[in-house]
Amino acid sequence: MRRFVSWLAAKGSLRGGMTAGDAAAIVWTLAGPEVHGLLRRDRGWSQERYVAWLADTLSRTLL
Repeated sequence: MRRFVSWLAAKGSLRGGMTAGDAAAIVWTLAGPEVHGLLRRDRGWSQERYVAWLADTLSRTLL
């Protein structure tokens, strides 16, 4: 995940004021197994719904 965030930072794609460290923490939290389990197992989301939500949320938060 850090490599992905480093790539975004190097391209200048992170939202203004967003540090690479903060972005990495956000990605680590949202893409981690805890959130995945809560949404998939506990809330019954499909894998497709989870992936779409994660992509949308990360895009809106980081870029």
